[in-house]
Amino acid sequence: MSGRRCVAAPRHIKRGQKRCTFTKRFGSFTFTGAAGAVSVRFSGRVGGRKLPPQGYTLTAVARTAAGLATPPRSAAFTIIR
Repeated sequence: MSGRRCVAAPRHIKRGQKRCTFTKRFGSFTFTGAAGAVSVRFSGRVGGRKLPPQGYTLTAVARTAAGLATPPRSAAFTIIR
């Protein structure tokens, strides 16, 4: 990091040194299910494109038919080859 900007990573990262991370939105999808605990099968594709192998964070929001929404919940997952 340089101030508030992320700069190119050095060739050899020192032990304990923080790495820069970026948040990029890849897309969204809608799932309709019944009330209660629901699991969603995810194919690894968003917007018709396969996500490359790396780590991701999924943010989910439940909405009622009336438009009320829950606070967003996040879960980390990794796509591997």
